Amino acid sequence: MLAFEWQELEKLGERLRVLHHRYAAAQRTAHVGLVEGLKRDLTQAQQQRDRLLRYIQVCYRVAPGERNRASREWRRLRRAVAARSGIAPQRVRW
Repeated sequence: MLAFEWQELEKLGERLRVLHHRYAAAQRTAHVGLVEGLKRDLTQAQQQRDRLLRYIQVCYRVAPGERNRASREWRRLRRAVAARSGIAPQRVRW
């Protein structure tokens, strides 16, 4: 169930981490063109992640018989995203 979407979400999380790292490095070197390009890439990746999360949410709402399973998966996803992002799970907002 939604295996591809979960994998895609993990890839987006990894891409966002790399972009954040590159963005911080570009800011330290004061490379204005690179900073602007990375800022644009970060915005696009965040928007893509938000769209994917909304799609996953809609898919889970469609299957009411699997509510407990979906809820467990949702908590697992939230913890995974928080761990990869380096923030507290309570701070992950969908």
